[in-house]
Amino acid sequence: MEKRTAAPRTAPPTSEPGAAATTTTAPQRPTGDDVALLGFAESLELTARDLYQAALDGGLADSDLASVFTAVRNNHGEYANRLSGILGVDAQRRRDDALFDELVGAFEGGDPDAVAEAGRDLEAVAIATHNALIGRLRGIDGVAALGSFVVVEARHGTVLADVAGHGDDLDALLTSDAQPLELPAEASGWRSS
Repeated sequence: MEKRTAAPRTAPPTSEPGAAATTTTAPQRPTGDDVALLGFAESLELTARDLYQAALDGGLADSDLASVFTAVRNNHGEYANRLSGILGVDAQRRRDDALFDELVGAFEGGDPDAVAEAGRDLEAVAIATHNALIGRLRGIDGVAALGSFVVVEARHGTVLADVAGHGDDLDALLTSDAQPLELPAEASGWRSS
């Protein structure tokens, strides 16, 4: 008696008897090109983490909203950790200093509303950037990681929009016209310092 198993289908049967089956299954691990793209995402997440830390250091650690900004900071730190784990020895573990320097002024002022507005914009750019990266990645691990980040970063944006005073504006809570950061063309092309 033949024992049948429920094996996943990886390729349709070929029409030629005896021909080897082929598959187009995506790789689990990052490809060489994925490493540069995921390194770019890692630097973005570390930059976001450090921007929220600058906000906390700038006076928000003692505010009523400290737990909100701390949670968002911690999430970005954990996203960088997840990407570092996926990248392994290829992880750079560096923020994008140029981007940090460009944005830090909006995070340091100690005004929760202003920081929330800057954070809302940052989350929208992170979402747009991760979505653009997802479209270029081949490995499933990286796609799954960035996809999970986007869901939570969208929630961050909604909470921060409410904190910034846009709680009654459905468009401000749920939509954005943010553009992604310029993506690297190859491994040597992503910005970091």
